[in-house]
Amino acid sequence: PPFVAPTAVPVAVPEQVKLLSNGEMPRRELRYKYKGAKESDMVMELGMTVQMGMGSASPGNPIVLPTTRITIHMIPKAVSDAGELTYDFEIKGIEVAGDSKAAPPVIAAMKTAMEKIQGTRGSGVVTSTGESKSVSVNLAPDGAPQVRDLMERMKQQLGEVAVRLPVDAVGKGAQWERTSGFIANGLMVEQIAKYALVSLDGDAMKLSIAITQKAQQQEIKASGLPKGAKVYLETFQATGEGEATRDLTKLVG
Repeated sequence: PPFVAPTAVPVAVPEQVKLLSNGEMPRRELRYKYKGAKESDMVMELGMTVQMGMGSASPGNPIVLPTTRITIHMIPKAVSDAGELTYDFEIKGIEVAGDSKAAPPVIAAMKTAMEKIQGTRGSGVVTSTGESKSVSVNLAPDGAPQVRDLMERMKQQLGEVAVRLPVDAVGKGAQWERTSGFIANGLMVEQIAKYALVSLDGDAMKLSIAITQKAQQQEIKASGLPKGAKVYLETFQATGEGEATRDLTKLVG
């Protein structure tokens, strides 16, 4: 059937953590221990491929943006009595891949744009259970739209710098899920991340992670569209899975 443009605006999904299973005995409360945390680097690799079609026309050739490797220096500043960490960060290094499938002019333009955010600083606050209470980036207001989109994605990743932990005591085999919502490239997305505690050795934990993302039909507020053009999402769903190891005494790693 013909696509009907949605009229309702998607509602942001409130973040929540739900414990599914406490796991085996012995059990204990998992908390980050930020006191004594040292400065460290976090590396992000961000890339994007965009393919668009108008009406009944076939989608055009995909536009590939080169993978951008961003090194962020994390600086712990203070820990409150409640165990909340205030930290600063600085973009220490930026590397735009020159051997990607992106067109050479696109790579050159991305390198020029990204040079302007070298040294960008920001700050954040994260709780002892890994909840990100705030992330702010001091970005110049005249930045290119593509760079601003990239920085929004970086802010989202910084908001997940720590794995969210359940409040209750847990042991090996425990399972919990975190539901959250975020905006990516002008799209309101709902994400459910399911965690399973594979092992716990002192403050080192190993997790298996399964992620599901979906989005309601909506207008996409993307940058770089032709004047007067409107783009609507019809369907969206994505899944992913993997493993992670985390040290409860570190902000990163």
